[in-house]
This record gives sequence, C-alpha cells and structure tokens, in this order.
Amino acid sequence: MGAVTLTVIVVVGAFFVRLVDIQVVRAAELSEESADFRTQTATLWAKRGEIHDRTGQALAHNADRYDVTASPMHVADFRRDGETVSVMTALAEIEAITGTPVAQMWAAVSEDPESNFTYLSKEVTTEQYRAWSTSISRGCISSATPSGSTRLAKSPATSPGLWAPMAPWRASN
Repeated sequence: MGAVTLTVIVVVGAFFVRLVDIQVVRAAELSEESADFRTQTATLWAKRGEIHDRTGQALAHNADRYDVTASPMHVADFRRDGETVSVMTALAEIEAITGTPVAQMWAAVSEDPESNFTYLSKEVTTEQYRAWSTSISRGCISSATPSGSTRLAKSPATSPGLWAPMAPWRASN
C-alpha cells in the first residue's frame, strides 16, 4: 500500500469517527442545543372580542392604551438634534401630548430620585403614543423586554433623559 492510499484511509477513518460522534454519541445533546438556537419565547397580546347586546349595539370594544414611564435615577437634561432639552421642557412636551400636568409628572419623578421606575402618564392613546415616539422620544432609545413592557435605555450618544412608553394593555370601554 502506498503512502497516498494510507493517507486517504486515515482521513476517511477520521471523518467516519467524527460522523459517529456527531450522529450517534452526541446526537441528543446537539439536537437540544440546536432547538435552543431555532426557537424563542415571545408574549403575543391577543385582542379581546367585542361585546354586543342582542340588537348588535356594542357594549364593550377594544382600545389600545400605553403608559409613559421614566427612570427617576436617570432623569436629566438630554441632547436632541444637537440641542440640550431640559427635563421641564420634556415634561411640558409630554403634557402637550397626553394632557398630564407637568407638576404631577415632576412629583412622580421627584418622589424617589433613586428609583428606576415611575409612571408619568397612564392610558395614553395610540395617537398620543405615536406623537410621543416621533417627537419627544428622540434622544432616547427603548427596547422591549420579554414581559412585553418597554424599558428605557440610555442611548450612548446622549445624556440620560429617559422617557419611555410601556407596551400596550387592553382596556374595555
């Protein structure tokens, strides 16, 4: 037998041993690990059905609502479009959209300055949320957490002016 033939037999043998290891010996472990990479858990919010009386008149219908929250320990002036925005200016902008008084929001932020969570405005409509997200929220970033709520994270390029809406909850009217 020549050196080439012997080399081919050794390489094929090594591949065969590795194949048996993957397909037989470690099959269950690798299959479970693969499933972890292919799947993820997510909370899907279902719409409630509308309730009608016997004549077809709606008694209860769906309405998406959002809660605007802040992290008091991170609340400070921040930069948006190259300009510094004060906390009071941001609160005034939120008041203009949600109708929640600045004094009420400032009290919530000031109550526990070491806290990482407080509500600024509750039950914000989808239209108000969209107005908030396209104007006021610039300078901050938000990310969804597995619980379905939205937590606010400081953008690396900005100061910590942190305002975020939470994920929608369903309200019946």
